[in-house]
Amino acid sequence: MSAAVGIILSKDHGTLRWSCLTSLAAGISVLLVPEAIGYCHSSEHPCNYGTVPVLRLIGVLIVLLSLTGFFASFKRVGKE
Repeated sequence: MSAAVGIILSKDHGTLRWSCLTSLAAGISVLLVPEAIGYCHSSEHPCNYGTVPVLRLIGVLIVLLSLTGFFASFKRVGKE
């Protein structure tokens, strides 16, 4: 959450890039840590048909938005 606030409030390009990289690391951990730990063993539990797909979707969105913000920070530098 603090990285998101940093992205929104940053006026410095370096701060924006580091905040985006921090968010990228968080998004990657959202995707990889549950895979390493494992999920419920029963396919009938709500974690397998509800939580797992939403968790993967949120992880992918975090990664994509972080990469977009990171590369957009370079384009903003060129326009100034």
